[in-house]
Amino acid sequence: MGVDGHSPWSQVNWGMVATWVTLLSTILFNVQFQCIYRNMQQGPLFNTLLTEYSDPSILDSLDMLEDFQRGAVKGVGNSDPDGLQYAYDFMELKHMNHPKGKEIDHARRRLISWYSKVRLFFEFDLLAGQYLGVVPGASRTQFFISVVEPLDTLTRLLDRRQPNPVFAFFRDQYALGARQYSIDWDRVPASLAFKRNETSDDEYLRTLSRNEY
Repeated sequence: MGVDGHSPWSQVNWGMVATWVTLLSTILFNVQFQCIYRNMQQGPLFNTLLTEYSDPSILDSLDMLEDFQRGAVKGVGNSDPDGLQYAYDFMELKHMNHPKGKEIDHARRRLISWYSKVRLFFEFDLLAGQYLGVVPGASRTQFFISVVEPLDTLTRLLDRRQPNPVFAFFRDQYALGARQYSIDWDRVPASLAFKRNETSDDEYLRTLSRNEY
């Protein structure tokens, strides 16, 4: 007991209480401010990405690749079980420097560029994961992967390069599952058959180990 008959624990140090209340209030205010500031920063970026996706150049690229994919299936009498004939057709057009091949290649690059930029925003935490539901969105991403990934990946495999990591990133984000690609040399155009033996297996493995993209 204290000299005045009261327990020392019953004597409240109101100055200390006020200090702790002020400290906690400051921390709470700073946390709320950071959340508000982050949303203010991400909001315009989110809107910019949506606007870019709606740009005619992006939409035209999507339409062009989809039409090219469908046209290849019809061109082989609808007997394209794996849906990859258009990728082999693209290889030949690109190798020939055909104007159509250049158009397809530009469309492919344009779409990959946009998705790669979005990927970096998420990886550097410039956009919160909650935005993945809209940007780019599950349905958009499924379409992008189904049309663009075969074109890009098979072309890279033909040139002995690693697949672009953008596809694996978005497959993982939307739980789409992985897909393995390999060159079917029976379907590779005759004009590109020389690529089958231009690089030895050992050189190919060394190329993969360097992670060249």
